[in-house]
Order: sequence, then structure tokens, then C-alpha cells
Amino acid sequence: MENNEKEKKELEYGDNELEYVIKWANYYFPSFPPDEFEVPEGHDISEYTGESMYIYRFMDRYNDRLLKANFNFKKYIENKEFDLYFKQFGIDRIKFWYLLLFIYDFSWGKCKEAFKIESIEEKIKPLNEHVEKLSKNIRYAQKVNLVLREDKKIISRIDDFDVIRFMVECTRKELKDLYSRKKDVITRQTISDSQMAYYFAQQVLSFFNIIPSIIEKRREGAKISDMEKDFIVDIMKFIKLVASFTSSSNKEYFNALMNQYKNKPITGINNFYIY
Repeated sequence: MENNEKEKKELEYGDNELEYVIKWANYYFPSFPPDEFEVPEGHDISEYTGESMYIYRFMDRYNDRLLKANFNFKKYIENKEFDLYFKQFGIDRIKFWYLLLFIYDFSWGKCKEAFKIESIEEKIKPLNEHVEKLSKNIRYAQKVNLVLREDKKIISRIDDFDVIRFMVECTRKELKDLYSRKKDVITRQTISDSQMAYYFAQQVLSFFNIIPSIIEKRREGAKISDMEKDFIVDIMKFIKLVASFTSSSNKEYFNALMNQYKNKPITGINNFYIY
């Protein structure tokens, strides 16, 4: 079947193709009133939420060609395996494409280029305590040495007791000064491909959870159908988050992935979508 659909070169707010992007972002990441805003008695904060800023962030990244997606629109459109899913779920293929770009980019920012803000107090506390302890007992620690390594390669080794004692004393004083400042330190955080697959699958499922035509096809009491599991894994194969050939079925792979990471929270701050 010939398909004349073309991917948009630029996105504008209100584009029909962004319906799913807007729906998902506004449902899970709405803008909230300022902290000082007082919700009137008898009302809920949800009544005062606004348009998600993530929608505009996604459009900017799309228009500036910054998205992390490395999969192809033409191949997506021509993928016959997806036809049944779209038909059964009653969802639009083109609108889902832009949601797919959004969720993948969102997942990448959360999983591969995230950052973590830590208190410098907590960061240096173990070292500070150890140096304090060592400074009190170093005259008895004749076998102490200091080693600087790059991975497993030793760059420098100091065995001289007097040099070590001097360095420890200077370090102890400097750490006390840093410890008293209580500043924050920003560190980079990245996780494995399989854990990103877990996170990505959760985000796609969260979209399914707000689509009535998908929910109504689930068994009574079920939180997800087998067809949804199949679709999510086939999507992850298409975007190469999952190997195309696996020894298990889609359903088995999905269940194993969910069980593997369900108690391992992803705590990094999204580097692409933060306001």
C-alpha cells in the first residue's frame, strides 16, 4: 500500500500530529501554580494546573534537530507489523510517531544524560571521617601508604610516613573547611540500556493508561493486556532498545524486564526536560 505521509520539518503548537504528545505531557507533567499559591478551600490543586512546558521543550528540540531518536520515519510508516496494533488499539499511527519521538527523547534525558545534585557534606562525609580517624592514629600506622590509581594502573605511591602525615593533616583541615560550607555538587548519572528499556516501556504504558480504546480491551482488573506487551516490545525492537532476536517471547521478555527493575528506582534528574 502506498503511503504519502511525510514527517514534518518543523512543529508548531496546535499541530494535529501533536495530539498524543499534548495529551500525555499535560496529564503527567502539567504546570503547577507558584508555591505561594493557596488553593481555595473545597478545591484541589489539579483544578489550577496549566499547559505542560515539556510540550514546548519537545517542539524546540525537534525543530532544532536535537532529538536523540536515531530511528527512521519512513521505516516506521512501512512497518507492517504495527498495522494490527494501531487497528486493534484505535490509535493514530502518525500521532503516535511524534509521541514515540518525545518519549524516547524524554527517556534518554532521564536515563543516559541525567544529573544528580548531592550535598557536598554527604559526598565527603566518609572521607572526612576516615581522615579524622587517621590523623589521630597515624603515628602508630607505620604501614599506611597512599596510592593514586587510574582504573587499576598505579600512577603514584607514597610510603614515606612523614609525607603521609603532612598530607593527611592538610587534607583534614581542608575537608573541615569544605564540610562547613555545605554546598551542592552536580554529578552525571547514566544507567544501562536494559534499565532504560524498562523506563521507556513504563512511559509508553502510561500513555496506554489514558487511552479509553486501549483500556476497554483489557481483561477485567488487568493493568495491561498481552497485546500491549507485544506492541511495547516490538516498538523497542524497532528503535533498537531491545535486540531484534530474543530467545523469549515478547510477553516473557516484558515480564522479565519489569521484574528485574521494579525495585530499582531511576533517581537522576532529566537533563532535557526540567523546569
